[in-house]
Amino acid sequence: MKHSPKLKSVLYFLFFLAIFFTYMFLRVDHMNQRIFFDWDQERDAYQIQQIVQQHKLPLIGPRVVGPEGFFLPPYYTYILTPFYLASHLHPSALIPFLITANALFFLVAAYVLCSIWSIPFALPVLLFLSTNFLQAGYDIIAWNPLFIPLSIFLTLFSLYRIHTYHLSRDLVLLGLLIGLSLSFHFQYVFLLPLIGIVLLRAYKKGKHKLTAFLIVIGAFLITLLPLFIFDVRHQFINTKLLLSFFTKHSEAKDIFAWIPVFTNSLEPLTIIKNTALTWVLYGGTLCASIFLAFRLKGFQKSLFIGMSAIYVIFPLCFAFYGKRPSEYYFMFYYPLFYLTLVEIFFTTKQYLILVVISSVLIVLNFQTSMSRLQTSGYTLSQKIQAVQQIKTLMNGQKHQLGFSFPPGREDGFHYLIEYYQLPVAKEPEYPFIGINNPPKTGDIVVGPYGIYKAK
Repeated sequence: MKHSPKLKSVLYFLFFLAIFFTYMFLRVDHMNQRIFFDWDQERDAYQIQQIVQQHKLPLIGPRVVGPEGFFLPPYYTYILTPFYLASHLHPSALIPFLITANALFFLVAAYVLCSIWSIPFALPVLLFLSTNFLQAGYDIIAWNPLFIPLSIFLTLFSLYRIHTYHLSRDLVLLGLLIGLSLSFHFQYVFLLPLIGIVLLRAYKKGKHKLTAFLIVIGAFLITLLPLFIFDVRHQFINTKLLLSFFTKHSEAKDIFAWIPVFTNSLEPLTIIKNTALTWVLYGGTLCASIFLAFRLKGFQKSLFIGMSAIYVIFPLCFAFYGKRPSEYYFMFYYPLFYLTLVEIFFTTKQYLILVVISSVLIVLNFQTSMSRLQTSGYTLSQKIQAVQQIKTLMNGQKHQLGFSFPPGREDGFHYLIEYYQLPVAKEPEYPFIGINNPPKTGDIVVGPYGIYKAK
């Protein structure tokens, strides 16, 4: 039975709205009680405070892999600043920021998928992305990796335009996008093989290939201007850190250290944590990508050649690194996997199998995502409540303030104490208020915190 084009359009629109609602609900529901304000967020808040109050623009962003790593550009901080301005520097700025970022990602991803593929292709990919419970958790953390999925889809669209239209302005935009994306998180580096392969295949003549690469590299270098200024002012310390990161081998390496983390990160795809199942999924994805690279034509062919290269290269990079990464270092894998999964079944016309697999993954991921909508400890709202309780106990009088926390658990409190202007004293003659985590007997309990006033 054939449906009229108008009816199809209405159905597609309703499906789109339902998926968009699901995506936003799993991220926005009780967001004010779920978002964190820890080390990363406090660092950003202080940097933005410096921008607004001292008119000093930071030239460096976060560090790659801890205190010995090199600095990335500061563009994430620049993007976040208008939201803090609107909230008068209150961390509640993170709520509209996250809502905006998530809505923007969904709409961009939908547009890119429909432009390169089709609406029927886009719907399952969007539904997978919406219900992935680990990704849903990452999406309500105001941190640099938040924009990695958005960067991936913008990169795909940019490459699609370059492959189709061969416009210099698209090459410039791609170079700027690469620099911006690398400033969000270093894992974007895994997209470079795909970018290189698509560019090589987009131009037939050697001189055109060279020109394209030079334009992209030139635009990319522009994004490094803040880091260059910082290096000039500080004896090229960041360049030295970068070189040291790739050449220093002081610690023993474990080439398999990344595998358990990769297994954890694939739980939304495998449902259970199992290393053997992880390798089966990885091998199947690689084989599917290679098959598609031979089977497809045009841009999709170039795309899956590039994706096959990513699947081969990223395990080698993590093995060479030799240390345990964090699970979110594999955020780049989700969009690529979903594209491969849907494309293989669309190309082979095995729609029923896709429906079955999709149903299982989506239902189980949705259930897990729903179970994680509960308020967890150490959130911004609970820290604000604790600070307000301390302010009430102080009653406008100076007090000493002490923390009895596990390492790192007091992150976020310092900015909030300054923002709410608590009269904190350093001199020992003033009364003492303590904050415990976990609470102790006799404390005023606020979420995971216990507050007491010494007598």
